[in-house]
Order: sequence, then structure tokens, then C-alpha cells
Amino acid sequence: MKLEDRIQNIKTLLSYCPVATNEVMLYDDVCEDFFSKFFSSHPDRFEKPEFDKCYVQIELISILDKDVRTKHYTVGLSYCYNYDRSDGEDWTHYYFNDSECYFREWQHPDLEYNELPDHIWERIQNILYNKATETINKGLDSAKASVEYWQKKKEEFDNKLQLCTTDT
Repeated sequence: MKLEDRIQNIKTLLSYCPVATNEVMLYDDVCEDFFSKFFSSHPDRFEKPEFDKCYVQIELISILDKDVRTKHYTVGLSYCYNYDRSDGEDWTHYYFNDSECYFREWQHPDLEYNELPDHIWERIQNILYNKATETINKGLDSAKASVEYWQKKKEEFDNKLQLCTTDT
């Protein structure tokens, strides 16, 4: 599959994923191993991950165009680079150069899509597909349960309600 198509698939899938509809953790041994090595081996570019295992959060980032009316989307990666039991976690965030996005001077992209091999993008796409499917199915189950509840309430209402009418 062409990289552009894979990235478009990932952007689409991210829009259906949980946590504010656009973020997901990549709990996968192969991704964890790859990103641990990737971010640790470039200390001049990236924060060194806190732990040997580097679980990455992937998200869809909207960036306004020059006219500040049009949104474009790129993909971002985040991970914990410092964990202190007394005051919590520090996360770092990197995002990809996307030809659709206009970046201001302070919004320079940190990564190129082609820096990650296709087998990693493919794993990410599969993880996101499963997460999106799970999220949609949970939403449908919740909606069905809500409809059933209100249908029962309506039946109860229709069957039990007898209003008193008094002629004066």
C-alpha cells in the first residue's frame, strides 16, 4: 500500500477512536520496541523515553490554514519522557510534516511519515481499526440499551397511566 493511502486510512480511523475521539495508546509489543529504539537512538532530536518500554499515544491534530478558517489534519505521537512519583508525568509531543498543513514558525513539524517503516504503519492501522470498531460497537450497544429503556418506559406509561377527569 502506498504511504499516502496508509496515512489517510490512519487519519480516518483516528477520527473514530476513543478519548476525545482522536487519541489512542499503542499498546503493542512490536510498536513499543520500535518506538523505544527510535526515540532513544536520536537524543539530539527527541526526549529520551523514561522507561525501556515506550508506549506511544497517537492522535489526530488539527491545524488551521493561513486563512484561519480551514482545518487540516496531521498525525502526532506522544510519550512519557519523565515520571516522578511525587509530581506526575511529563509527556513530549511530536507531529508529522503533512503537505496539507500550513505550519507557522513555532509549529514546525518534527517527523516525516517515511521515517517509520510500512510494517509499523500497518500495525498502527490495524490497532486503530480494532479500536474504532470497538468504540463504535460500544456506542451502538449503549444506544440500543437506551432505546430499549425508553421503549419500556413508554409501554409502562401507556399501560398504567389513567388520568382522572372530573367534570365540574
